[in-house]
Amino acid sequence: MSDFSGGFTADLDGDGVEDQAEIYTLEDGSNVLVGDLDGDGVADVAALDANGDGVYEQLYDDRTGVTTDLTEEPDYTAEYDGSGGNLDGDVAAADSGSYYDAAAVSDMLATQHETSMAIIDNI
Repeated sequence: MSDFSGGFTADLDGDGVEDQAEIYTLEDGSNVLVGDLDGDGVADVAALDANGDGVYEQLYDDRTGVTTDLTEEPDYTAEYDGSGGNLDGDVAAADSGSYYDAAAVSDMLATQHETSMAIIDNI
């Protein structure tokens, strides 16, 4: 991407550091946000809001060359057979030094996340 001067700052990547960013509105009403994530003055990411409603549908990362569709729901599910760990309160399994089935924990956290997001969306 080309040189980047930035028009405002925001923590675009969630690392706790403010990143330089600019938003351009195109003739068709769409918005493009570009951001410098590493502070070198060159844009590292660009996001497209195709209809100008403030919701970005695509993200391009120049560092990896990957374009991500932001409209798809992430898949938080994991496969497990329920035979491992002590999620069911099996004291013998817990006493034997076994550990939680990571996939089961992942599914529980995904469910908790989806529930939390549903609550936030309804506030």
